[in-house]
Amino acid sequence: MDIVAFVPTSPLPDWVERAASAGSAPRPPAPPAFGDASGGAAAELMACSMLRRYKAGQAILVEGEMAEYVGVVVSGVLKVTRTFGSDRQQIVSLLFSGSFFGRAYEAVSHFSVEAASDVEVRCIRRHDFEAVLERHPDFQQYMLSIALDELEAARDWMVLLGCQETLERVACFFALLLQRGEGQSQNTVTFPIGRRDIAGYLGTTVETLSRHVQLLSRQGVIQILDGKSFRILDYDRLQSLSGA
Repeated sequence: MDIVAFVPTSPLPDWVERAASAGSAPRPPAPPAFGDASGGAAAELMACSMLRRYKAGQAILVEGEMAEYVGVVVSGVLKVTRTFGSDRQQIVSLLFSGSFFGRAYEAVSHFSVEAASDVEVRCIRRHDFEAVLERHPDFQQYMLSIALDELEAARDWMVLLGCQETLERVACFFALLLQRGEGQSQNTVTFPIGRRDIAGYLGTTVETLSRHVQLLSRQGVIQILDGKSFRILDYDRLQSLSGA
């Protein structure tokens, strides 16, 4: 069962819509580790898990190597990458607080998972995780629902890359960061990874990404605070541009 999450680009949750209609930027509820797992499974997972901290740039799982752990992001952002050819690396997804990473029933990792920022993750040995799955059929159903959600989100992301204009993709990325609470205050967001990685992830170039960030600033949608931090000035307009 592959439990690497893809960045969701489907319609935003109800609490985002409510915040938008109220004229304020949304802040997501902080998801607890294993939050929606059944009580028995959640307790067992917590008991056999380890809280670990990684600095930005440190690898947690390496593509092609033994995958001893699965886990969930407690704070910070992870990036999931796949290598093509000898050295071309593509970001497959970004994992935020509450996202699972790793793969059950597979000894070798098919992706690399790296800290995009300083992160805290709760890690579980893969064999322990598989044992909990075997003991709790309801937890198996929970993980299946996550996998199906990820598949739908991945399809939505492919549609976004293939059909939306670059400005819409950039606006969608800002909306996602705001939705995930990637900022220092209610109306700010911070890029969790470098612009080159963001550009590759959005299917554009660094120069084009920068031009569209400047365009959003000139249109009064965002305020540029520094090279990585931004204040959202018009959330309704941002949501409209993102096609959400």
